[in-house]
Amino acid sequence: MTYIAIHAKAECMTLSKMMQSKLPRELRDMVYAHLLPRKTYTTWGHLGNLWWLNSLQTTSYDHLFTHGYVPLDTMKEIGEMWYEVSTFMVPGFPSGRGSNPSGRGSNPEVASLGLDFLLQDTLGLDIDVHQHVKHIYIRFDYVEGVDENVTQLDANLRRLLPLGVNARVVVYLQCLHRPSSTLRRQQVVALVSKLQSIFPVLEELVEGGKRVMVNVKGYNVFDVKVERLNAPTWISQLTKVLSDEDLRVLWP
Repeated sequence: MTYIAIHAKAECMTLSKMMQSKLPRELRDMVYAHLLPRKTYTTWGHLGNLWWLNSLQTTSYDHLFTHGYVPLDTMKEIGEMWYEVSTFMVPGFPSGRGSNPSGRGSNPEVASLGLDFLLQDTLGLDIDVHQHVKHIYIRFDYVEGVDENVTQLDANLRRLLPLGVNARVVVYLQCLHRPSSTLRRQQVVALVSKLQSIFPVLEELVEGGKRVMVNVKGYNVFDVKVERLNAPTWISQLTKVLSDEDLRVLWP
């Protein structure tokens, strides 16, 4: 370790302790939010321990989670803020789920492995991950394997019920193999008839204080409202987007 690295480590610890003692939590959170990158992480199954540190290392933020640079109480606060400013993309179930790392065996009634990070306090800092995740996308393939995909979509959404108030949950409709795929109105009607099975859990999420949105091909199409949680409204909203052949696919 070079002299500069040793000096920087000591200075970082001194600054962190001073900030911890002089600033209230609200101001410390503002500092953390300014420091941390706002990135989207795809939560594939079978993630290794501290998997998300890999991306922080490429932007030189990993020292914030390294012992000796910041005290443990500061590290916990930074970790909580990292969950709050990050966006998580859960792949969901495409067809052929047996070989897909985001699935779990062959049972679509079990939530995706990509949601296991909500149960993992990877740094051992006593962080309640559910209460600090604020932005999460759940992918859903609207063309292939729809019946099984809807079943797991319901299981995935139910895993999100413990999220804190004001968490943003996005049901992200896309076609994995042909992102620009369109549907005729009758196909949309058939799709919505299957999606109705997730209406009860969507209602639970909304009534639990979450902001639930439906995103198609990267576009936020509508917010889910309990009073508009019905098939005609969804058919009308989704037909406009899914039938548009000229709509350019965006990536969140």
